[in-house]
Amino acid sequence: GVPNDDQYWPSVAQIGFQAGFVAGAVIGGLLLVTNSVNRQIASLPILRLCCHIPWIAVAAVATGTISGLFLPKLNPLGLREQMSGLLTQDELMRFMTVWSVHAGLYCGGCIGTLGSCARVWRARRYVVLRELRVLVG
Repeated sequence: GVPNDDQYWPSVAQIGFQAGFVAGAVIGGLLLVTNSVNRQIASLPILRLCCHIPWIAVAAVATGTISGLFLPKLNPLGLREQMSGLLTQDELMRFMTVWSVHAGLYCGGCIGTLGSCARVWRARRYVVLRELRVLVG
């Protein structure tokens, strides 16, 4: 519960920053681990590793937008019925939209992170193959 006063938006922004910071730290850690597993394969430079981060945000925003548009109408988990006794119809629709966007952002972030980790792993293997071609060729 964020109080609905003159500090509403700064409070919401602070909560969003805190949650985003933790998610970013976890994602960064996963990318670093992916980049350092199996020391026989060369690691990517940090700047090249950072090129994979925007795709995570794109996946999260796209999935959050799509889920925000469709999930409130589909009601896959039956939240509408569970919350209908606690909220007015207008509050319920806003809650369903916010919940759907929130869930979509997390799902998209997970999908984007897995995809970025796979691309980092593939890029590391490509570096090894390129070095082998130089040695052989």
